[in-house]
Amino acid sequence: MAKAPPRILFNAKDHPAVASGYGIITKHLVPRLADRYGKDNVLVHAPVFNRDRIEDWNGIKILPGLTSGFEDDLLLQHYKKYQCNMLLQVGDWVMLKQIPTWAARDEILWVQWAPFDFVNPPPWVKDVIRLALKVVPFTQYAERQFRAMGLTTVEPAIWLGIEPKIWFPQDRRRLPQVMTALGFAEDTYNILIVQANQVRKNVREQLEAIKLFRQSVPEAKPRLYLHSHMAQERALDLDLKELGLEDITLTVDQYVLACGGLPEEQMAGMFNCADVVMDCCFEGFGYSTLQAQAVGVPAIILEEGPGPELTRFGIQVPAHHLDRNAAVQKPVADPQHIAQALIELYQQRGVRSDLSPRWVAEHFNWDTIAEQWFRVIEDTMQMRETYSLYLPQPSARLQQRAQELVELPS
Repeated sequence: MAKAPPRILFNAKDHPAVASGYGIITKHLVPRLADRYGKDNVLVHAPVFNRDRIEDWNGIKILPGLTSGFEDDLLLQHYKKYQCNMLLQVGDWVMLKQIPTWAARDEILWVQWAPFDFVNPPPWVKDVIRLALKVVPFTQYAERQFRAMGLTTVEPAIWLGIEPKIWFPQDRRRLPQVMTALGFAEDTYNILIVQANQVRKNVREQLEAIKLFRQSVPEAKPRLYLHSHMAQERALDLDLKELGLEDITLTVDQYVLACGGLPEEQMAGMFNCADVVMDCCFEGFGYSTLQAQAVGVPAIILEEGPGPELTRFGIQVPAHHLDRNAAVQKPVADPQHIAQALIELYQQRGVRSDLSPRWVAEHFNWDTIAEQWFRVIEDTMQMRETYSLYLPQPSARLQQRAQELVELPS
């Protein structure tokens, strides 16, 4: 390990109590970093669910923010106040402005754990991230794309993790209350969608596919549990009404989502009750795909992007067209193709994978992920010393001598 210990400001924006992908990352990775480097040397910036106060979370400081985004003015102030020497920034990076500016001014040492969830990147995208000292991709797909952009700071990919003690196969017959709460039954075909209400998640296209599936195979008696905010970028309740899916759909209690969501243990039970998990969009990672694999349930994914490397049990759907309405382009699947995948999996209903849970537990457990991060962090600190990316503090003896008046011979 390098002589100077890391003092890490960890920023995934979400508080560890939030049951989001970024909250899960913070909840599981940060304590492992703190165990290795000391709780005083790992601080968390969590503007989502933490405002106007500094919280003690199992001995680790959770620092507030001003907005719900990945950067705000308090981030730099935290970095300086607590004398941090590394910003470990997690997640969406394309729209960052302040962090690249601070890195250009040498005010922060920036390491980015990064997704890559678009195609045909415009030239300005590279300018956003090129000042990160290290770019650690979420996936092997992202690693290939970053290298294709000509970035020279790209590290080998480190996947996001999962806790096998929580995410493992369970017999849903032992989860009758969960089945009832989801509107599922043994004689229905139980479909689960767990996605944010963002246009880029293509929830509308997946709902259209369920309508087509229902029309094609009415005897399947499909049931949908939709775990999403119902009124954000899309009015999903209106989509359900328009598509005639209200009678087969239950949705998560919106108050529960507003209060941070369901604990992972309950989410794992939910996944175990499903016959299929739909995650058919162009993701930066795809946590619901991985969670489905962890419990042995098939997933429907997009064949473009990182989904295939996370999937051992499911069906890949081809991209049909590009969504060109956003700042960056994203592939979108055709509802017809998604519906066909539902039909194929319905014909194999009841089948669970023994392989995928073992594969997930071996490669995605948080201890393995943390070990990979220790290497990156310690290599970064060594670079910091080797290339004089910081000036070490003088020793106490040297400081004392500097106060002494020394008469030099003429």
